[in-house]
Amino acid sequence: YLKEKKLKPQTINIRLNSITKYYDYEKEQGTREDNPARRLRIRKEGRRIIKDIISIEQLETIYRQYSQRDKFKEEKHKFAHRRNIIILGLMIYQGINIGELLKLETKDINLEEGSIYIPSTTKSNSRTMKLQSSQIIPLHNYLSAIRKQLQPKENEFIPGDVYNIISWLIKDLQHIAPQIKNTYHIRASVIMYWLKHNKIRQVQYMAGHKHISSTEKYREEDLEGLQKQLNKYHPFN
Repeated sequence: YLKEKKLKPQTINIRLNSITKYYDYEKEQGTREDNPARRLRIRKEGRRIIKDIISIEQLETIYRQYSQRDKFKEEKHKFAHRRNIIILGLMIYQGINIGELLKLETKDINLEEGSIYIPSTTKSNSRTMKLQSSQIIPLHNYLSAIRKQLQPKENEFIPGDVYNIISWLIKDLQHIAPQIKNTYHIRASVIMYWLKHNKIRQVQYMAGHKHISSTEKYREEDLEGLQKQLNKYHPFN
């Protein structure tokens, strides 16, 4: 009935959860012995299939190629490019997402310890991540000089419209690597790599996932199965 009313599966599941709690109450009161709604849930319709996962080697090559660009029409474009190198590094090595990037402040970078604190958002947990050696010098240069040229607010790590900056960064990257679709594509590829080399609870922390189920959906064997289904039913994709 609710599906016929075009309610989304997650909305229906919220209502089913309320019914489950009601039946739990009835059991506590002794008016019934079972809970018929306990395992009743609606599956989400459709799943995001991640195609063309980018290997960490490819991502690091893209990072190096992008970092080596040195011809710019104006000085401000040079500063913007060096800022974008920082953002790309955080995406590839720390799996940072846009929401976290928006909340990042200069105090969250600890170059002496070679670490970064990534603040929590409504959708992700905070975490402290190690910085790669290739990030240290660009970050030092950015914090000591380049950031000041971008007219930042106090403690603001990335000055300006972050969404617009990311949009231009992705377009820029596509000149080097046309296979890159968006920031989710990069982050998903990074998480897939982490899952190959770390335990799932470690990856949950590294990715900032609030729930282990969010990490589990990236499991390689599951995604490979989805890719096989895609190839089977959509051979020209």
